[in-house]
Amino acid sequence: MAAYGIKEKLEDFVTKYNEVVSFINTQSSYDVDAQKKGGVLFGDGTLHSVRTDLVSNLTASVWGVSSQFSIPGLVGIKMDNSSLLSIDDSVLTGALKTNFNDVVSLFTGRGTTSSSDLQ
Repeated sequence: MAAYGIKEKLEDFVTKYNEVVSFINTQSSYDVDAQKKGGVLFGDGTLHSVRTDLVSNLTASVWGVSSQFSIPGLVGIKMDNSSLLSIDDSVLTGALKTNFNDVVSLFTGRGTTSSSDLQ
């Protein structure tokens, strides 16, 4: 089943994304009690910018995709307060069963247009 392969790829994406964000979170942390920074990149503007861009890419609506499926959170890929992702398997499975092509379009950037000038 094609949905199974997509679920595996999304699970792999979530795992790898979380590894990157966990590293960023560790590097940018500060322990107030110990008065110690978490990593050598603490306070680094570029690191902050990378984290902001990662979060923005997962929370901004994808143009050309049905508004019901325009962000990962609507298909079961949730973000917590630390910017880590998790998968709500029942929501993702339901979306893949009922709107497979919409979910694929969300993650592949295959939008649609009503203009004959664009293909």
